[in-house]
Amino acid sequence: MSIDIVIDFLELKNIRYKKNISLSEYSYFRSGGNVKLIVMPTTSEGLTDVIRLFNEEGYSYKVVGATSNILFLNDESYSVIISTRGLNDFNIKHEKRLTTVSAGLMIPKFSKKLSSLGYTGFEGLLGIPGTIGGAIYMNAGAFGHSMSDLLISVKIMEPDGV
Repeated sequence: MSIDIVIDFLELKNIRYKKNISLSEYSYFRSGGNVKLIVMPTTSEGLTDVIRLFNEEGYSYKVVGATSNILFLNDESYSVIISTRGLNDFNIKHEKRLTTVSAGLMIPKFSKKLSSLGYTGFEGLLGIPGTIGGAIYMNAGAFGHSMSDLLISVKIMEPDGV
């Protein structure tokens, strides 16, 4: 599959992307070589569409969040990266004391908002520079607080986009 077909698909679906960029401009540690295409969906449907397209066409890709736990090699060239940073929905149901958040929401934003509303148990996560998705995947925590202590359920996407 050519990159032009991918670009046409992304534009048709209104999914953000950048071509031929240096990861040093994008990554948390400001390091890394070039990436031919970085795709930045802002909805779970967009993420599903992109992953399904790449899987159906046999296109290799990597999914990343805030890249705060990734060191990209400076002299390496990467093909396709899908970033979850645009997936940052944040809904609070005060009557049930529940929040629903997307994988790309930054942990400090999440922690600050909940703390400002009087919710407790999240303040120990404030200094973690990653996303909710990464924090759940790695069970991030600090100062006696960890993600697994706070979770009720997680909706995941399988590698096939389902």
